[in-house]
Amino acid sequence: MPISLDLSPTHVSVSDKQMKQLKKWRLASDGLLAILVIYLTKNYHIDAARVGSIHFVWSAISNFLRIRGAIL
Repeated sequence: MPISLDLSPTHVSVSDKQMKQLKKWRLASDGLLAILVIYLTKNYHIDAARVGSIHFVWSAISNFLRIRGAIL
């Protein structure tokens, strides 16, 4: 028996005020991560590959927690 999936995009309406708040949050998050990279390379002398891994883990955890908070 074939499985059918609905892959049509869902449309979510977001107000202009909410969009501005999302952009501010994204800008703050990107700035924080840039400062984290500079701090780790300058103060702890961690090479770029390792800092990239730390950056990836930080982003993954923060994105997961945001989804988990939305569910709760």
